[in-house]
Amino acid sequence: MSALSIEFGALASWLSVITSMGTLIFVVITHRSGRNETRIAEVEGKVETKASKDHVSNLAAKIDVAEDKITRMQSHIEHMPDKDTTHRLELAIGELRTEMRGISEKVKPISAMADRIQEVLLEKVAR
Repeated sequence: MSALSIEFGALASWLSVITSMGTLIFVVITHRSGRNETRIAEVEGKVETKASKDHVSNLAAKIDVAEDKITRMQSHIEHMPDKDTTHRLELAIGELRTEMRGISEKVKPISAMADRIQEVLLEKVAR
């Protein structure tokens, strides 16, 4: 019987260790699953609030408005001159300035003559 009692003693200690390990594993698994269920519930709540149908339809309407504005801006930009055209315009304006300076110099004597003629006519009228 002593051999049988030794076997029961060893079996009892191993059974105790196995029971403790099983309890530990059960606690860890249930704790994690409870925490995961809480996280899943939080995510579902966020998804329901963030992706409500009204919210999505409001965002879709805003996107439509933005797309319309972008389309209008693109059509306006297409009609604007590009950089080469702008450069040619700048050069042409520079040439016009130069020509205007030349014409201004040529008109000064004519302006002086017109002033003298006006003075002579005013003198004749005053007499």
